[in-house]
Amino acid sequence: MDRTVPDAKPTPAAKKPVLLVAAESIVLANGMQETVADVLRERALRHYSEGLRQYLTIRLGSTGKAQKAYAELTARSEQWSSAALNDPPGPRAHLYKLAREVASAHRVGASLGGGVTWFSPAEGAPESYLNALTKLRKELSPEDAELLELRYARELSPEDVAHVLGRDVEDVITDLERAASRAAGVLGNAPPSRLGGLRGALQEAFALAPSREPSAAHRYERSSRRALVEGTIIGERYQIQQRVGDGSFGDVYRALDTDVPGHVVALKILHKAAKSEEARKTALRELRLIASVFHPSVVDFKDHGWHQERLWFVMPWYEGETLEERIKRQPLTREEAREIFLPLAQALTTMHAAGIRHQDIKPDNIFLARIGEALAERQRVLPVLIDLGVAAKEAEMIVAGTPLYFAPEIAAQYAGKEQRPIISAKADVFSLALSLRNALEPATQEQVPGTAVEAFIAHRADHPPKGPSARELKYLEPEFKRWLAKDPGERPTAEQFAEELSVLTRPERRRERRRAVMRWAAPLAMGSMVALSSITYVYLKKREEAQAAQLRADVTEDKLGKESARRMELEESFQLSELTRQQVEDRLLARDREVSHLGAQLGRARTENTEMVGRLQSVAAELEGSRRSLHSEQAKTTSLEGQLFSAEQRRAFVESELRETRSRMGAAEAELDELRTRARVLLTELDKAREEAHTQVGRVSTLERALAHARDEQEQVAEDLAVERRKVRELEARASAPTPSQPHIDAPQGGEPLPTM
Repeated sequence: MDRTVPDAKPTPAAKKPVLLVAAESIVLANGMQETVADVLRERALRHYSEGLRQYLTIRLGSTGKAQKAYAELTARSEQWSSAALNDPPGPRAHLYKLAREVASAHRVGASLGGGVTWFSPAEGAPESYLNALTKLRKELSPEDAELLELRYARELSPEDVAHVLGRDVEDVITDLERAASRAAGVLGNAPPSRLGGLRGALQEAFALAPSREPSAAHRYERSSRRALVEGTIIGERYQIQQRVGDGSFGDVYRALDTDVPGHVVALKILHKAAKSEEARKTALRELRLIASVFHPSVVDFKDHGWHQERLWFVMPWYEGETLEERIKRQPLTREEAREIFLPLAQALTTMHAAGIRHQDIKPDNIFLARIGEALAERQRVLPVLIDLGVAAKEAEMIVAGTPLYFAPEIAAQYAGKEQRPIISAKADVFSLALSLRNALEPATQEQVPGTAVEAFIAHRADHPPKGPSARELKYLEPEFKRWLAKDPGERPTAEQFAEELSVLTRPERRRERRRAVMRWAAPLAMGSMVALSSITYVYLKKREEAQAAQLRADVTEDKLGKESARRMELEESFQLSELTRQQVEDRLLARDREVSHLGAQLGRARTENTEMVGRLQSVAAELEGSRRSLHSEQAKTTSLEGQLFSAEQRRAFVESELRETRSRMGAAEAELDELRTRARVLLTELDKAREEAHTQVGRVSTLERALAHARDEQEQVAEDLAVERRKVRELEARASAPTPSQPHIDAPQGGEPLPTM
């Protein structure tokens, strides 16, 4: 069965290790004040510390034992010189070889990998994949497991692995291919790893969960650097209180400004002493970059000086927390995100206008300073970009930052890709947009399995991250696709990004616009409804009155009918009763008057009913007119809403065209920058070619003169040789001819003739 197995062999042109690329960038940034070997010597232990910790933990089966072993490893590696550490195959191989020796000395009956917490694959990974990882760890022999761990999880080259194990490279490659093929049989052809494929699965199989505590290397470095003593006065003004932060280049302290009672400042002092004028200029690099940018959301500096030949500078003291600390509690709302990231984008615009890239934008370098009274219901937050230690001028090809927030073009530089776009200010826009995504939805933040940083960087170079996945944030997908595009030309500038951040609160703005329309349309509709209600009320009132009149008329008619019946009864009774004719006539007359009175009432009721019907018809006509007016106003409102929607569509279209135009302009500017860079490179190469041509011309002239001189010497030697030959021939001729005066000597009898001289 064919299986896709990662190639264990080194590539013909192996790319540089990440640490080496970073070291070369630091040397470039520092103006060649340090050698690459010195930087590697200083940073190798810190760079590989997490991988060494995991390697020792798996070997010893205990975090505590691994920490002790790491302390021994650190102490022993400190005794190496830069030259010894950087001897081939390189510092990584030397450190892992030392770690293997230390682990062997500390391991006493410990089972490989026992009692450790393995790395958790991507959320939603199939149960079958998790079981396959566990099965692989159990079934592999310790030797094969170590081979695969060193090659894929620790990212050592085959040459490095051979050095660590003390074996031949070809044998290591053969065993790696065999072990990887066996792993493919357990994990399958396309396991669902974070970075994809079998290579990613092998990285996850031998990776431990990242430590929540500071790394052993970090603790060692911090303990080995003696902190400034509390109460120390710096610059005859600033009194040290405590160390609050420590980074790659310097420590940050809380200090009191003794010239301003009660005023607290942040004081940063660099680790390295500057012992020369050139070193002082290099140390001032971060300070010069900070001083060239003026924006409330970019950290400012107030003062600087030198303490024991180490540069220090003073910045404002902010009360608050980093964005990283904030989103660990809960994600930002879209409104909060806009309030925080809009000033940051504007700050980046200012930095880029000054020709400076920040190069390390991430939530941990965004400080949320609290502004206002602590007891206020809602304190204002001022976001501030901090740590410009790896910032660079626009023209500098310095690559730095944090791998998780690398733009693809920076990752391509580290990964040694053939196609490496020019690094521009849009790399900062990418990092800021990625910080925004992680602030809105922290669960989307990528993780590096174990210590496979180089594999993650290579993956980032070709696969930019996606936007938020939450349902309520899905509408932002087109924007994040542009903001996190692989091609820098498709991304907006920092200024455009600041303008486009309004999309975060677009649903709220639409609701507000609808409310605004309703605020002026509702009173009109309400007035129409009130008028209609009034007319309807009058109509109903009149209808009730007409119904009452009709009822009265019906009652009167009923009474009249009853009286007629009684009259007939009386007439009948007249014939039967003993009453006198006069009595009967009187009664009939009384009844006639009553009937006439009821008839008059009936007439009046009918007249009132007729009048009421007329009034009802008038009210109905008025009601119909009001209805037509209401329909007209509703039609106007609908027309206005349609016009408003059309205007919004036109505005969105214009904004889209504007963004597209800006994107094309950005692409054209990037292309122009690339052409300019190529032109500069070509001019440089042309100058070098000219210099080489001049040099070659000089060499040719020298060679021609030497050749002419050699020919002259050859001719002279030939003449001398001819003269000598003539002399030799003359001598030979003289020697062969007998001389007359020379006596003839016969040879002795019975013997050989004597030789002639």
